[in-house]
Amino acid sequence: MNETAVSYAPTNGNIQAFYPFMVAAGVVQILVPASINLIMRQMVIQESLGGLIHVVYFVGLLSGTLLLTRFMQRLSVKQIMLLQALLLSASLLATAAAPWFALLLFFFYFTGFANGMILTLPAIYINSVYGDKGPSIQNILYGFLSLGFVLGPLFAALVARQGWSWRWCYIAPALATLPLAIPIAVVKLKRLPRPKKLSFKVLSDVLSFNRSLFTGLVLAFLLYAAAQASVNTWLVTFLEIEKGMVSGSAHMVLVGIALSLTLGRWTCGYLSKKIDPFNILVVITIASGILVFLAPLPRAKIASIVLYTLLGFTYAGINPFLVSYAAFFPGSESSAVVSAVFSAGALGGIFFPYLIGLLNQHINPALGMSSVAIFIIGVIVCVHWIKPHVVRT
Repeated sequence: MNETAVSYAPTNGNIQAFYPFMVAAGVVQILVPASINLIMRQMVIQESLGGLIHVVYFVGLLSGTLLLTRFMQRLSVKQIMLLQALLLSASLLATAAAPWFALLLFFFYFTGFANGMILTLPAIYINSVYGDKGPSIQNILYGFLSLGFVLGPLFAALVARQGWSWRWCYIAPALATLPLAIPIAVVKLKRLPRPKKLSFKVLSDVLSFNRSLFTGLVLAFLLYAAAQASVNTWLVTFLEIEKGMVSGSAHMVLVGIALSLTLGRWTCGYLSKKIDPFNILVVITIASGILVFLAPLPRAKIASIVLYTLLGFTYAGINPFLVSYAAFFPGSESSAVVSAVFSAGALGGIFFPYLIGLLNQHINPALGMSSVAIFIIGVIVCVHWIKPHVVRT
């Protein structure tokens, strides 16, 4: 289908075609942490090895994000999304069939690579096509990603309760990925102007344009991603070991967090039409820091469950709002800024959850989970840092 043959209104980007596929990407993203506990138990490995699954996935995520602008030099948005759908489905099936842990890690790298492009490209598309409506639409789009966060733990809980092999956690989304990509295949998408490739020269130009805003966005996203990935990765293990929840039930807490995350993002999308998005960002970031610190501390497991569920609602809008601020850079450089921001998030997902896992294993799980608040405090500092550059006047 020729995407250049049709004239488009400035805001007619057919973004709705991305929604079903974002659900599939969300399922894969959350199944990484949701399945680690199952893999550790069935393959008889400890946190030090189990954490490598998360590390390898995010290394792949980082690679895909860094290379996205190079793909955009040669391929359209539609072509990239469909190619990554094929790679995602194939890598998930290969991971499920892997007979050895090392081979599992190898194939999982390509799962992360595909999902890195899938999660980043729609954000670039929205910033390029929707202009001032970007913050609201980013929240709606990533609300559908959060729906995938609901379905992933539900399936992982079913696998755990039935005593099935962890491999089913990856077979199911592999089979669902291609059908959910069909809307992208059949609609006409706006062709974006050729972006500048993410490179040292482009980063130098971006820093020359607004060093403070770029640095603040990159650090904020790195720390936010570190916090979210740490909670998602170790919450199930923490609830089962420290709070005595049975296998499968702890996964339902991730479902509750994902539901509140979805509601929070759609709420932020609505409110951002009426309130300056920065004011919303400040409130939800501070609330997130308080909740992530308090959630592991109560003796009663129901109190921890409630606090973690509320946490999903509060930090829901941080990701979409930060990404939308990439639109404050020149159009030819905005895509590179989004890629850099998501790459920073991938770096946060690589290193910090692994450190939290070691802290949980060797020192104290409650202390390890509460220490995630340090990352959110860093986000609060970064949000204050970028204020002069993003507040509407």
